[in-house]
Amino acid sequence: MEKEYDEIDLYQLYLTVSKRKWLIFFLVIISTAVVFCISSISPKIYEGVAILHVPLLPDTLRNSPTSESVSIRNSPTSESVSIISSVFRSIKEERSFPGLSSSVIEYIDDISATKIKDSEETIELRVRVRNDREKAKVIFNQLLMYLKANKFIAQELALEKASIEKKITETEKALEGAIKIKDQTIRLLENRNPVGFNPVDLEVNVNSLRYEIIDLKKKADILGRGYEFVQLPHVFEKPIKPRPLLHAMLGFLSSLVFGILLAFFLEWKEKINMSKT
Repeated sequence: MEKEYDEIDLYQLYLTVSKRKWLIFFLVIISTAVVFCISSISPKIYEGVAILHVPLLPDTLRNSPTSESVSIRNSPTSESVSIISSVFRSIKEERSFPGLSSSVIEYIDDISATKIKDSEETIELRVRVRNDREKAKVIFNQLLMYLKANKFIAQELALEKASIEKKITETEKALEGAIKIKDQTIRLLENRNPVGFNPVDLEVNVNSLRYEIIDLKKKADILGRGYEFVQLPHVFEKPIKPRPLLHAMLGFLSSLVFGILLAFFLEWKEKINMSKT
């Protein structure tokens, strides 16, 4: 008996849907076509990505394009991400940015930066623009110029570079003194004069100072580079959105479900009206 009841119930469902199949059909066709057309004429969003080298500083500054406030110590990559986020907020609110005309700003859809895992020297920079993918390259270059021209960052870079160069000078003088002492010790040993320490320690000290100078010069070179593109901006040829076929498929499925539910509702309403009469 239960199987018979299930069969009758399923058959009734089939009849309900079949009775209003044309309603469901036209609803699905019209909805899918409308969604596809709207998606097709929507602005195309192009995305570009670049890898940006971030100068390493012991003290880094957080500031917005409209504010000149100095922050506490923070990660250089975190500071750079914060600066770029502030840039995008400024563009959205004020519709202006140094070096970019209003006609270019109108194309901007999004600007974002994220830290790269296990790296304290690089961040990933993403720019999204509407319709004209070439505008993304212009925006990338202006962002780089802004970061390089930021007076707080430039000042901090100059101060740290000057500090490192001072350390290099001091270490080079220490190295010269260590070499002189080593040479004098060698002459004493050649004349068979005793010394009150292990001569090997002198060579170790000289090498240690040389490595320290090399390390300091590398740091100075990195600071001199400042902000620069490690991976040049690349703008993808295909837009990331809209996606008309995907939207049409979603429109088809949702309108089909809605059409079936509408058919059951109309059938229920019809039965209510018939029972009243």
